This record gives sequence, C-alpha cells and structure tokens, in this order.
Amino acid sequence: MTAVPPEPDPSPRVPSAGALTAASLAQRAIARCVDMVVLMLLVTGAFAGFTERDANDDITFDVPWWWVVLVLVGVLSYEIVPVHVRGQTPGKILTRIRVARLADGRNPTWLESTARWIVPVVVLLGFAPVLGTLVFPILAIVYGTAMLDRGGRGVLDKLARTRVVQAR
Repeated sequence: MTAVPPEPDPSPRVPSAGALTAASLAQRAIARCVDMVVLMLLVTGAFAGFTERDANDDITFDVPWWWVVLVLVGVLSYEIVPVHVRGQTPGKILTRIRVARLADGRNPTWLESTARWIVPVVVLLGFAPVLGTLVFPILAIVYGTAMLDRGGRGVLDKLARTRVVQAR
C-alpha cells in the first residue's frame, strides 16, 4: 500500500504572530521621522508651484481645490497602500521593520491599514486648528503609547489589531 502525499498548503508561509520579534522603539521612531520628512517634502513640492509674492512681499497661495484633494489622496496612499501591500512604508523599509496582523503575522488588511492611519489624521486635522502646536505633544503621546505596553503595541496597533515587528 502506497502512502498518498499530503496536499500542498496554498497559503504563503508566514510565521505565527507569537514568533515575530517586536521592533524597537528606536526603529519605530526613526521610521516615523523618515516618513514624516518624505511626506513633508512631497507636500511642500506639490504646493510650491502655487505660491506667489504680493506687493508687500507676503507669500500667498492660490491652490485649486482639485489639487488639494489630489495631494490628500497621495498622502493617504503613502501610508495605507504600502502597509497593506507589503507591511512597510519607506521609513519602515529603511529601518527593517514591518506592520503585521496580530492574529497571523500577515500584512494588515485594507481596514487595518486605514485604522492605523486614521487616528493621527483625526488628531492633526481635528485638533490642530484649535490647539495649534499643542497637537504635536498629543501625537507624541499617541505614538509613545508603545513604550507603556510590554509587547510594544501602541494605541494605533491596538486599534488595528496589528504589531510592528522586525522584517525578515
């Protein structure tokens, strides 16, 4: 009697979430800073062509609404799409870390990727007009919550049921 070989597993081999090593806070901070600098350069470049100097040498902006929408879509895409597709933004690639689903270690779903992005955007867009520069300490607290968790999961990770881990 011959043994029948088992069917191959069609799913890609991904280590379980428990086997993944958490990224260090330094790696996460450097990745976030890189991503913020890249985004600031992209946004500044996107709006640079719409600046003018008036008679008093003041800088004014005359930006069409559709361009603002296009830039917002680009900013949204910078964070959400790469995290869903490969678990990494350019900053995370540079620091060799990635975002993984807590349940199975795979890349986050579209919803999980969006959930990680939405809290900082709500803080920036919702509170910046009211609080001004105080919004930056609030963002530091949002991102700093990972320091208080034994597993290194911050409020964004808990909201999205993800974890930032070492990329292999």
